[in-house]
Amino acid sequence: MKDAFQLLEEASKEVGLVINKSKTKYMAATNTQKCSKPHANEIRRHNFERFDGFTCLGSLVTGDNDVSEEITNHLIAANRSYFGLRSELKSQLLSRKTKILIYKTLARPIFTYATETWTTTKNDERRLSVFERKVLHRIYGPIGERRQWKKRCNRELEEFYNEPNIVKVIKSSRLRWAGHVV
Repeated sequence: MKDAFQLLEEASKEVGLVINKSKTKYMAATNTQKCSKPHANEIRRHNFERFDGFTCLGSLVTGDNDVSEEITNHLIAANRSYFGLRSELKSQLLSRKTKILIYKTLARPIFTYATETWTTTKNDERRLSVFERKVLHRIYGPIGERRQWKKRCNRELEEFYNEPNIVKVIKSSRLRWAGHVV
């Protein structure tokens, strides 16, 4: 009976590929946080190193399919974009409609990239919503009442924004992608 490595070698030779044994690594896909597999595997006198995740097309792929680290990376990049756009979002010269357009075309795509493949938890969704509300707070600004400034509550932001929040956008993109795959 042929082992997996031998099958892989034969399949790669059919299309003209050569496996570089010194660069080949493997990832264990498990449904638990800790993998009991060894950090190196030996197949036919070749030692293959195990690793926990890799980046493919800008998305972090891990063996346990935990996207929390990838969401953190996307939020860091989106925060950089937000701070770069902060003066425009605070500007009195631009209308709120223009500021929303800036947010939807420049900042939101940064942290929604590859969300179609994410399996988010409630905590992940909360973190994404917090970022979106931070941007909306900057766009809509505080309310001046009786010589005091008051920060708008989340309900008021939702009424002003009057569009689906980021969690709904992500869920609809997942459905759109699933329909495309089907």
